Amino acid sequence: MTTLAETLGETWHLSPLKRKLKRLGLQEVHHWIQLSVQRGCAHYQSNAEQVRDPGEQKVSNMELAVSLLLGETPYDPRAIRIAGALLSDCRDPEDLVDLGRRERVLPRIRYIAEQGAQVEPDNPLWRDVMDRTRCHRYREGLLPHRDRFTVPAGTPREMLHGATGNCWVGLKDL
Repeated sequence: MTTLAETLGETWHLSPLKRKLKRLGLQEVHHWIQLSVQRGCAHYQSNAEQVRDPGEQKVSNMELAVSLLLGETPYDPRAIRIAGALLSDCRDPEDLVDLGRRERVLPRIRYIAEQGAQVEPDNPLWRDVMDRTRCHRYREGLLPHRDRFTVPAGTPREMLHGATGNCWVGLKDL
């Protein structure tokens, strides 16, 4: 199976965050995805069994999102979209950028922020992350297009939230 780093033409490292998740009983990427679904990313429902949630005080949604962007994980655009939904709920862009730098996923976080800023230009999170990171370009088509992070205008979910155009699919929307 091809890793995310291989697909992007990058190298990966042995992640301390991945070791932490394993220590807490979240052994594989599908466990991280299932925990994301349990925490509110129901739009990405999987058929996997429930996993034990160690609690947000032990594994934050920000850490869960960053883990889905690790280079050593299998290439899975759905995991990247789930990371985008989790990141939309981030309250501390400085901590996010620090964690992204330590885990060597900052260019992927920047990519998600760029997509988010195009969909939600008034969301300060995306601007703040972009102000704290350098631009990085990936070959087109390797990472999900911004439309894959959004719900099109006119869907029932949008009508409930009063959106008039495409809206970012974040935890608050699911």
